[in-house]
Amino acid sequence: MAPTIDAKKFRSALLRAVVLPFILMVGLAAALIWQIEHLIASMQWVDHSSQVVAQAHYLERLIVDMETGVRGFLVTGSPEFLEPYERAEAVFDRELDELERLVADNQTQQEQVRAIRAIERQWHEFAGEVIALRRAGREQDAAMMLSVGKSLMDTARERLSAFIQTERALREERLADLRWATQLMVASGIGLTLLVGTVLAILMRRELLALSRSYASALAASREAEERYRLLVEGARDYAIFMLDAEGRVTSWTRGGERLFGYAAEEIVGQHYSLLFAPEDREAGVPNAELQRAVNDGRAEESGWRVRKDGSRFWAGGLVTPLRDEAGNLRGYAVLTRDATERLRVEEERALRLAQEERRVEQLRQLAEMSLVINSSHTLGEMLQTITERARAIIGAHQSVTSLTVDQNWAQAINAVSLSDKYAAWRSYDAQPDGSGIYSLVCKTNQPMRLTQEELERHPAWHGFGKEAGKHPPIRGWLAAPLIGRNGQNIGLIQLSDKYEGEFTQEDEALLVQIAQLAAVAIENHRLYQLSEESNRLKDEFLATLSHELRTPMTAIFGWMHLLRAGNLDKEQTARALDAIYRNAQAQMRLIEDLLDVSRIITGKFQFDVMPTDLVPVIESALDSVRPAAEAKRIAINVELERDAGPIMGNPDRLRQAVWNLLSNAVKFTPRGGRVDITLRRVDSHVEIRVSDTGEGINPDFLPFVFDRLRQADSSTRRMHGGLGIGLSIVRHIVELHGGRVGVESEGKGRGATFFIRLPLMAIRTTKGGAEAQRGAAGGEMERAAGDDATMALLQGVRIMVVDDDHDAREMIATALEHHGAVVRTAATAAEALRSFEEFDPDLVISDIGMPEEDGYELLRKLHAHRDDLVVVALTAYARDRDREQALAAGFSSHISKPVSPADLIDEIKRLVDEMKRSKSPFGG
Repeated sequence: MAPTIDAKKFRSALLRAVVLPFILMVGLAAALIWQIEHLIASMQWVDHSSQVVAQAHYLERLIVDMETGVRGFLVTGSPEFLEPYERAEAVFDRELDELERLVADNQTQQEQVRAIRAIERQWHEFAGEVIALRRAGREQDAAMMLSVGKSLMDTARERLSAFIQTERALREERLADLRWATQLMVASGIGLTLLVGTVLAILMRRELLALSRSYASALAASREAEERYRLLVEGARDYAIFMLDAEGRVTSWTRGGERLFGYAAEEIVGQHYSLLFAPEDREAGVPNAELQRAVNDGRAEESGWRVRKDGSRFWAGGLVTPLRDEAGNLRGYAVLTRDATERLRVEEERALRLAQEERRVEQLRQLAEMSLVINSSHTLGEMLQTITERARAIIGAHQSVTSLTVDQNWAQAINAVSLSDKYAAWRSYDAQPDGSGIYSLVCKTNQPMRLTQEELERHPAWHGFGKEAGKHPPIRGWLAAPLIGRNGQNIGLIQLSDKYEGEFTQEDEALLVQIAQLAAVAIENHRLYQLSEESNRLKDEFLATLSHELRTPMTAIFGWMHLLRAGNLDKEQTARALDAIYRNAQAQMRLIEDLLDVSRIITGKFQFDVMPTDLVPVIESALDSVRPAAEAKRIAINVELERDAGPIMGNPDRLRQAVWNLLSNAVKFTPRGGRVDITLRRVDSHVEIRVSDTGEGINPDFLPFVFDRLRQADSSTRRMHGGLGIGLSIVRHIVELHGGRVGVESEGKGRGATFFIRLPLMAIRTTKGGAEAQRGAAGGEMERAAGDDATMALLQGVRIMVVDDDHDAREMIATALEHHGAVVRTAATAAEALRSFEEFDPDLVISDIGMPEEDGYELLRKLHAHRDDLVVVALTAYARDRDREQALAAGFSSHISKPVSPADLIDEIKRLVDEMKRSKSPFGG
């Protein structure tokens, strides 16, 4: 009898063997699909958190730029330091908006962003006030406000730091969720596979053969779930998901892996995981280290260069997760990899921009520090060395040279060199540049130059280093910037060579130009300070010398006057005394005249009339003046004058003064028994006067300063020769006003000196009569001083009142006038003169200006109130041109400067008397 099937048992078996496993498989498949979707979403959230953290770090950098820029501007006042602040300020709101967009799903983080925004707005207003105060010159107020700004920025940084910590914690939570999802996905896949195997084993049992059709249906459902899983995994275009065994060999491969790496499944399955790594990483053991880290830590984030089948590389990022069985034994690894090359490029560009900004800020800081250091240097050499070393450090080069010249005189250039340890062997190189190198182009054009090594060697101005090539360090590219003074003239240059990394850039060139500008200002300030110190020193020496030169003749004058007043001198001694007094008074008059000439030169009022002038009588007159001094020292004077050398347009008196100065100096500095030569000759279109001596000579270092005002080769208290150091400066000014040039030559101390004057010739030659008239004028002063009978009678009967508070001057003037026939009445004060005015009824009044109680101007006003046609002469020590103009404008008929010789005084009074006769003015007595 055929066996029968128990329906109840059949349904129960069917439920256990088919329905329940099928339901379980479907559930596992659905869970696996959900887990894969959840895994992808978790990875995206982790990436999102990384973007938020990177954006927050970028905002931190912007805050540093804003604060550093304002601080740099506050310290230096240079607008250059506001560049990072203004750039950061311009993008801050936009970048903060981007951060707010990224955390739109997180209310807590959004509140932090809004708080940061509020702080930034307060900072913006505060920074504007600080900048305005600094620009207004209120550095102290700006510095006091800076502490408030710092607290604002500290609060902003604390907010950002808290924001970043919160976002990092959120990222860790998402990473943990990602690990859990990965492990669950792998476990679900394994469970699904085991379940299918179990169903297959059950269906093989004999009692379930009748359920084969149901089994086939369940198997189809399982295959459908697997297909959905495969489609899901292989559909990820940006990711490669594959499996490894416990040894690291590839056990499964997907289309995503094939697209990313280029390997087909049959080519890669069975190969070791390290095949996908770069050769250098394989040699360093990176693949095995990643797998070991995954085993130790439960996961390993991978990043690095990966190699495709065709040899090309890409930057990969992903995750390695170990797979374990229920017993905890390692069964393999699940690897998720994606192409992160573009992201790496963006991050590198951002990092490069940040590094460039940081370097720029650091360079600006070093630039500000350099400005302070070089301006505090004590010597020019120290300043140049500091400029050279700082320029090399700021731009980053192995070689730096700073050269300082005057009118591009390279023979006397001052150089400073700075070499890194790379060129330590050349640190003893000190050859002086000759101005023939390519560097001279920078000085001539006042423009920077930047050349690569190839461009430098191709440049037509590049001549290498000639005989110094073996000593000079090798050049590796070249950058140079000129040093330009305030007047636009070149004063040198800064050169750099062999940059630390790469070639010199346009930014390096702009920075070196800024360094050169700072250096030029500092150098000129240092020079001005030195000139000021030198001017003060010269002024002090001049005052000491002036005191000495004035007191020395006064000692002789007062000494002889004391002896004369004692009445104990015989006739011969009296004559010697009078001669000494006259000689020393003449010396003082020359000193005063020289000082007045210097004053006129300084004020631009050193002027004179010119006429056709023959230089022969001018030179002979000057020779006559110095010949007694030369004879006293037994100095031979050799004269060679070309009498047809030609006339010039000039002033005979001033030219005689210039020649006399040169001859007087030659006699002064020539020892006893020496020789002085003077020549006059025509040279091309000018005449040349040369005065040579066999005297002390001039130190070559002092030659450029010989004609400077107040400069003396020896200004010590032990000097052998007197003088104020102004005679040669007057000579130079006289010659230059004649359109000529003066110069000096000397081979050094003890070798003598030669001074020369070159004057342009006249186009038309003068007559002999003109020259004779000039010669007569040259000797006129001596003739007038001697006087004659006609002159003695010219003032006969003229009534003259002399008013001067100085008794000696008053008596001397009265005596000189009486010797020429005048009737003289003297008065010591203006009041005394007014009391005797009506009684004496003078024809002419000579009055001092500086007097006690009432000065000469007050006396003049009162005299003209009595008689408005009265001739009044000012005889005064106020001798400047503006003093003369003031006196004439006030109503004085003439202005005579003290001290005055009797001959000059009589000449002027005689001229006024002649004018009075021509105008038929009444004369008394």
